[in-house]
Amino acid sequence: MNHGSGSNFRRDYYFGTDWTVSEALYQAAAALPDVVFAQKYGIPRKTIDVIQDVLSETERGQDRHALTALIAARRELPKAWPEPPNDLFAALDRAIINGHLNVLSQYPEKARVGDLYDDEPPFADALVALIPRFEYPDHSHRTVGESKDIAQQHCNQAFIDHLVAEGVKLVSSGRFIGKVVGVVHDVVVQDVGRGVLVAHKLPKEAVQLARGQMVDLRYERDGGIVVNNLERGGLERG
Repeated sequence: MNHGSGSNFRRDYYFGTDWTVSEALYQAAAALPDVVFAQKYGIPRKTIDVIQDVLSETERGQDRHALTALIAARRELPKAWPEPPNDLFAALDRAIINGHLNVLSQYPEKARVGDLYDDEPPFADALVALIPRFEYPDHSHRTVGESKDIAQQHCNQAFIDHLVAEGVKLVSSGRFIGKVVGVVHDVVVQDVGRGVLVAHKLPKEAVQLARGQMVDLRYERDGGIVVNNLERGGLERG
């Protein structure tokens, strides 16, 4: 797929919706059949009942089971949608990833993974979900902060792989002027004109950009990144 020809890359597919876990659960539940029709699609009635119970909890401000229910709903949704609504599924997947990352953020960064893994199921589930082929012995000696960084790197790479598969070019040199159309984790996607999108993988210390900003972004020979926010005329270096 060549986006240089003016394709719009279905931007909302990746950037249009950012739901909290509770918001995503509400959307997922609305897309599932009710208990009367659940079995017709091969979805256990008990699963629908549990999801509805958790929804009721979230309406009362209790969301500790919301992520687990969202994962269950996302697992069942393809059964009810032979032609999947990819924009919905992508938004739900993004909410699940962010939910797992938020779980990791709740633990002290200097704590050891080995001290938490067996006693904190949400923590263990997040690591297994975010780090491909996760093996406990490889991470038991790491700190939470170290494992969280590894998880973030995998999330970034997975997103970049999706972008590249869609024809979006990952860049690390040159100068690019245009609007930021999406920021997912540490990856920034920019429209540089005529429907052409480029992706920037920014280091932690780089300037944080937001969707909708018009920026002039330049890579320097020493590896630095200079960002000129054209809307406010500021010059920043990452």
